[in-house]
Amino acid sequence: MPPLSREAILAVVARRERAVYAALVGGDVLIRELSRPDFEASQAFAESEMTDPATGRRLVDLWRWHAALVAYGLMDPASGAPYDDGRRDPTTGQVPINPETRTPLFTPEEIAAWPARAAIEDGLRDLAQAILDLSDDPVSDGGLSTDANRDAA
Repeated sequence: MPPLSREAILAVVARRERAVYAALVGGDVLIRELSRPDFEASQAFAESEMTDPATGRRLVDLWRWHAALVAYGLMDPASGAPYDDGRRDPTTGQVPINPETRTPLFTPEEIAAWPARAAIEDGLRDLAQAILDLSDDPVSDGGLSTDANRDAA
């Protein structure tokens, strides 16, 4: 088997997207898998000035944590550029949108400024969890084979 090209490797590690129902807004939204820098920026945005007296660690403001996760993971479905490497969706034949080119709908600061109503807080938490789940979900399609998987095929 020949070595994989840069394009083939990038196709495997591209961030995933998924449309999910968001009770917060009463409809489907487009979420994108978080990158490591997205996750780290979310953590930094959520750190408060307060520290845990027992450990000395900074405490995390959950409202700001959820706001940042949603801001980095909630994408504008009308944004983005198609891949330019010749790939096509096998079911539609269309050139798919490259998730890396999507634009977030909101900034962390905009979401953190939303009213602190219980329904908004619950919806924001649920949407943040959906984004984390997508980010932690094992890749079910594609992916680099291990030697054991290659031998079993």
